Amino acid sequence: MDLPDRIAASRLIPWLPLLCWVLIGVAWPTPWGVLAGLLAAILAQALLQRHGLIAAAAMRAHQPVPGGQALRSHPAPRFQLRGEAGDQVVQQCEIGMGGPVLAVYVLRDGALIEDVDGGWHDLPDGSRRLAHVYRGQGSHAVALYDERLHQLSLWDDPDSGALWRCVRRQLDEGRAIAAVLPSPPVACLRFVAFRGLWLPPTHRWGQQPLLPLLRHRLADGRELSAPLLLPDDLRPLREPERYALCPPRRLCLQGQDSGHYVSDLEAVVESPTAACVVVGGLQMDAAFRSCQGLWLAHHRQAWWALADTCSNGQTGADHRYYGVKVVSVSDDGLLQLRVMEPAFALEWEQRRPVTGRVYLAVEWQPVGLALDVVDGRAVLRVAPAR
Repeated sequence: MDLPDRIAASRLIPWLPLLCWVLIGVAWPTPWGVLAGLLAAILAQALLQRHGLIAAAAMRAHQPVPGGQALRSHPAPRFQLRGEAGDQVVQQCEIGMGGPVLAVYVLRDGALIEDVDGGWHDLPDGSRRLAHVYRGQGSHAVALYDERLHQLSLWDDPDSGALWRCVRRQLDEGRAIAAVLPSPPVACLRFVAFRGLWLPPTHRWGQQPLLPLLRHRLADGRELSAPLLLPDDLRPLREPERYALCPPRRLCLQGQDSGHYVSDLEAVVESPTAACVVVGGLQMDAAFRSCQGLWLAHHRQAWWALADTCSNGQTGADHRYYGVKVVSVSDDGLLQLRVMEPAFALEWEQRRPVTGRVYLAVEWQPVGLALDVVDGRAVLRVAPAR
């Protein structure tokens, strides 16, 4: 019997006494039958409680959270490569209900251009390309990208795409498009290089350079380091935007590989003497993509992972996920946790604190660890001694 079947059977056990009463009452529809059913229900309840079956069923029904090896990253992840050269659509979204479908393109030369409404059209010279792009608030523009200069020029198209249709007509008839494009363009963007890609000058990826090595000095003088694992050229990768937004780094302590991964060293919580250190990390799949966030705890010369989310252990419509944040750490491995329920706010402080029992996936046991949370606060001791 697999896990879903066991959970379903566990949920049925507490209802067996009532089921006995109903079945006997239906089979013997007299006052004596009702009385006999009631006695049978009381006897069944007593037997179940005597053997602890109701409590065991509740425990099984509230432990669907996998832990242990389920929190480990793939042992040998590899970057996923694109199958063929040319333009690559890396993301798509629809504006409104039934609105235009906009795409983020990585062009064949590595230029990243967002909010493209439709595809790209090559001009006869082979180095310039045309597209219709969305500029926000219902407005569009005609975009002309020059691969030789890595430059994007934009012309406003406010009249329901009239300029774009005129440009397409010129292009289809083999005539020069300069005759219908006003001069000069409303914007002219010179792209900048970023690890084999070409980005607009204000793009978020290029605002902070990716350092090849991050370092963090602990209270006892030891050093955490995180070398960057991204290749120098992102163009061959199938999803370059995923890797650029969350660059994988290997987590090391005193130069020794921990076997875990991070994207930065901004979330580091250490005890007063650094006997226990917790770092915000990532779980990686076989394609070096982030599966989920983790808290990586180093205690007693070993690394342990725990999830940065927990659940209430329920299934179906009653299932809830909560965010977990490590607030402080003691030298003996005691973690003070903050457990919050999302409240449609980006700021952590605006989330709602949780009260009740939750189940947290940890590496040192195969099923979710039960935690009692009061006003969003819980305490967890890192894995017992091996």
